[in-house]
Amino acid sequence: MSAAGAAGAVVAVDLGGTKTAVAVVTSDGAIHAKLRHAASRTGVEASVAQVAELAQEALSAASLGWEHVGAAGVCVPGICFAETGDAWAPNLWGRDEVPLRAGLEKRLPVPVVIDSDRAACVLGEQWLGVAHGLTGVVFLAVGTGIGAGIIAGGQLLRGAGDLLLAGVRRHVLHWAQPLAARDVASS
Repeated sequence: MSAAGAAGAVVAVDLGGTKTAVAVVTSDGAIHAKLRHAASRTGVEASVAQVAELAQEALSAASLGWEHVGAAGVCVPGICFAETGDAWAPNLWGRDEVPLRAGLEKRLPVPVVIDSDRAACVLGEQWLGVAHGLTGVVFLAVGTGIGAGIIAGGQLLRGAGDLLLAGVRRHVLHWAQPLAARDVASS
């Protein structure tokens, strides 16, 4: 791929419960490089270091530099908070929220967007997959955990505190009380 053809590329990252996958993708959905490794599960710092290393490897495989990348998009198997950039993924980092976006922005020379794997899956299917052109979509994922991404009226459904509430059944029982207490305290 030529550098001119790479304008607008993104580094797409899937931090899964058991694997970390990284791809270099262009706006037409073409995948120009992809890598997959066992997930680093020893803390957020190790996950951030792994993402930075794999992103560089993927760019090298695509014969691109960071100057051709507009952003990095990272999805996690847990809960992401858009305002703070924090994430909660107990299968990766334990029971605490971690400053994922801040850590990644220190290591990657492009803006970083984080979201849940459920949101990424349903939006990806609406963009180029079997749900292309649909304004109402439910995506069910069964893997290390179980979750759902939901689009209604063409919009991704989110709940209080960025919880895609209908889609986080595996986390709701653990999180409902602490989240409610935090939201009440900040009101």
